[in-house]
Amino acid sequence: MPGVENEIILFKMLYGVELLAAEFLFAGKLKKREHFLLRVCASVALIAILFGIFPIPFRLKDQFGPLYGILMYTVFYFYTVACLKFCFHENIWLLLYVSSAGYTIEHIAKCLDCIWAEFDHGIGPMYMPVGGLTLFHVLGYIVTLTAVYVAAYFLVVRRFQFDESICFAKKTIFFLCGTVIIVNHSFVLLYYGLVTDIQLVDHLLFYSFNIICCLLILSMQVSIYENTHNLREIAVIEKMWEQAKEQYKISKENMDAMNIRCHDMKHLIHQMEQEYSAKELKDFNEIIENYEVGIVTGNEILDVILTEKSMYCRSKGIKFTCIVNGKALDFFGATDLYVLFGNLIDNCINGVMQIRDDNRRTIQIKVNKERQFVIIHTENYYDVQPVFKKGLPVTTNPDKQNHGYGMRSIDNMVKKYNGQLTIKAENGVFDVCILIPLK
Repeated sequence: MPGVENEIILFKMLYGVELLAAEFLFAGKLKKREHFLLRVCASVALIAILFGIFPIPFRLKDQFGPLYGILMYTVFYFYTVACLKFCFHENIWLLLYVSSAGYTIEHIAKCLDCIWAEFDHGIGPMYMPVGGLTLFHVLGYIVTLTAVYVAAYFLVVRRFQFDESICFAKKTIFFLCGTVIIVNHSFVLLYYGLVTDIQLVDHLLFYSFNIICCLLILSMQVSIYENTHNLREIAVIEKMWEQAKEQYKISKENMDAMNIRCHDMKHLIHQMEQEYSAKELKDFNEIIENYEVGIVTGNEILDVILTEKSMYCRSKGIKFTCIVNGKALDFFGATDLYVLFGNLIDNCINGVMQIRDDNRRTIQIKVNKERQFVIIHTENYYDVQPVFKKGLPVTTNPDKQNHGYGMRSIDNMVKKYNGQLTIKAENGVFDVCILIPLK
């Protein structure tokens, strides 16, 4: 049966290319190794050869047929994982996650193609030279594969943002890979190997059910990714809070020490009135006042953070003005308050640092109480129009892994106190308004 054997070899090779293409669809954003295109070409050629020469029994309905088929497709799956490792510089757990998603997409396309094939009998008189396929079937195969892969890219692939910091639990990956193998091929091969006298309705129901299972697997993968991504963000924000707590202690100690030193210096200057001119003494006093606490809000924590940021802005040529009723925020936790205003002001500073016009390098902070609410309002100019995602501005820093958490931290903090955050960027003014109900 040389003709049948050649057809099986061709279909195995084609299956390998389909599977690898689906996996590369999901792996496109991963870190590529050197000479990536050469590695891809070598992988495609290697997969075609390995899949083509892999022995396959002709009587799949024999006693060991289904079990052998399960083994074969499992080996095929790990062949492609090895090719991903050859092409991408990523850890094996991330590659297994990506490959299982690609494997599922390929199987959806294959199931739709099998449904399509059930309706090609007697349609289209032109037959292809390989396998007796009709032109109708071949065109359906091309359209189905392309449509599924394009839909997968826009609906699923674009939602994934993989980087070095994302880490999937090993148990989760084992479970995911096992589920994919069982649903994609074990179920199919056992069905065809053990069930006899299959009718058209049986085919349609079976493949439809298989597609639903694959969609559920994809949904599960998206949930796993989002959960892992959210846990990482929570860990980063918690780390920021811990750092802010320590930074507040250090800032307060430094501020207290500086005030004591400034107080001593004033007394020393008073004793030196006979030795220096009035202008020199005035200059000394101005220097000291620049480092002496000048912002008093009625809240010690706000005094520290506002004074610290004010001194930084002064050194960068940024005009910093604030009208703050600190007592209105006495119900805030110390660390929460430091984190909230630290991120708010840092965000303003990042915006105005890009502005060259000195008249527009200004930051305004207002905090006041109206009825049963505290209103926190910040304004600053900007030159580069910010991009928003889910109501929050996206960081312009190229290091996405370590930046972009400030606004999310602010949003989480506002939600913690049952408040409302509103952000606008219009006519060159970046406006943040926070409304928090008083307890």
